[in-house]
Amino acid sequence: MFVIFNKNGIAQVLPEKKPKIIFMEPDALFLFGVQNSLILFEDILDNLDIKWKEKLNLWQAELDFRKSLDDEEEFDKLIDTYWSVDFGDIPQVNVIEIGDSDIPFVFDKTKKLYINIDFLNALKKAGAKDVWFDTTAPYGRY
Repeated sequence: MFVIFNKNGIAQVLPEKKPKIIFMEPDALFLFGVQNSLILFEDILDNLDIKWKEKLNLWQAELDFRKSLDDEEEFDKLIDTYWSVDFGDIPQVNVIEIGDSDIPFVFDKTKKLYINIDFLNALKKAGAKDVWFDTTAPYGRY
């Protein structure tokens, strides 16, 4: 089963959990809007079932947790242990007809992006607990 790739759809399985006081890197970062994105911490990918991982087209991503571009001491907060999912080659289907599938993402005929609930559960099983939506703020500018 698929849900729309938005906060409400994803939060059914992976609710947002950002730290209140102590800084922690997100396990998964979902960005919504004109350009949707999913960025995953490398450890989550390492633990993800191979049936999902082999269907993801990934490229290395950098998240910038620095508070200032001018602060030399903060330069080490440029994190590059993340991978971004490329949505460029996602199949276009009639979502109502697809049913159970091991495809993580699909577009419908109107180019609306959907995510597989089983894939979200697989992310949870792989250790995705600290899930952030839209931004790394207040810790960074991403």
